[in-house]
Amino acid sequence: AHPPPRELWVPLALLSLLAFYLRQWVFRYSYVAWVCLVIGANVFLTNCRAKGRGTQAQVSAWEMCHRINARFVFDAVVTLGGFWVKMAQSASMLSLLPDAFGIELARLQDAMPADSLAEVERVVARELGRRWGQRLQIHAGPPLGSATIAQVHRATFHLKNGDIVEGVIKVQHPHVEARFAVDI
Repeated sequence: AHPPPRELWVPLALLSLLAFYLRQWVFRYSYVAWVCLVIGANVFLTNCRAKGRGTQAQVSAWEMCHRINARFVFDAVVTLGGFWVKMAQSASMLSLLPDAFGIELARLQDAMPADSLAEVERVVARELGRRWGQRLQIHAGPPLGSATIAQVHRATFHLKNGDIVEGVIKVQHPHVEARFAVDI
């Protein structure tokens, strides 16, 4: 097989990039649709189960439904990351949602899952180059904080003048940029 003519390289590259983003978009929004379908089915089934029961039984059924759906949404949002976490953080502050959603989604405000130290070091190496370890040492242990876009670690910086400074480094989670590009 011969390579395509040079005049087709740019259009083929653009088409390939478009296909990549389209696949990502379809996957992510199919997942969102699936989450909505599961939540809708749970609400429908709870409505069917609650009909004809006493007031206390109805309240209990709906509270359980909301707790289950809130946990399901939390897990889905953490899986999707980025834009969806920002949306859920905003939703957690609305009083329009049942209390179970506010409680579950409020965990997104300051308790996002952290990346491993090895993953953080890979991101730093990609950004600063192979010899980053000569200029910076990231302290082992859990991050000081982990949020939607990045996490913060204690670090020791080796300056060019020979000084050593203790501080922190904020490292972007891998794939955040690509996820935001697909979602927005």
